[in-house]
Amino acid sequence: MGNEFTLSKQFCSCRYRLISAILISYLDYLRLVIIRPILLDEIDTLRQLAIRTYSAAFASKNRPGVIEAYYASAFTVPKLTQELEDSNAHWYFASVNSDIVGYLKLNVDRSQTEFQEHDGIELERIYVDVGNLNKGYGEQLLNFAISKGRGLRKKYIW
Repeated sequence: MGNEFTLSKQFCSCRYRLISAILISYLDYLRLVIIRPILLDEIDTLRQLAIRTYSAAFASKNRPGVIEAYYASAFTVPKLTQELEDSNAHWYFASVNSDIVGYLKLNVDRSQTEFQEHDGIELERIYVDVGNLNKGYGEQLLNFAISKGRGLRKKYIW
């Protein structure tokens, strides 16, 4: 009878570990992403994230100095302030458990970089921080962008 109890105890322990692992994986999979507008007083956070994510994506593909020159023009506080204040540019942070994991920028009407057509919405930027890649956050940001375009009655996203 003692052996039966030991086997049951080992079985329960193994079963508990398996159920715990499945539950933890499922909860990790369900990490709720909150996508919200970026506020003007969060510009420093945006700037740091933009530089970090852009560098991770493009630094290895550029000669030294090229990417720094881009930062000096695209990610300055005055430039980002101007873009955040543009009513046709829509900036959003994605966060999980209050940690910012990515961001996106949508442009409509005259703020679109090329087509500037009323029926379209431009997804100018969509980035997920390096430590949060391959967790589905980019897909959620993309789905949000599509939903936002539909809500604005746009016919296409580019």
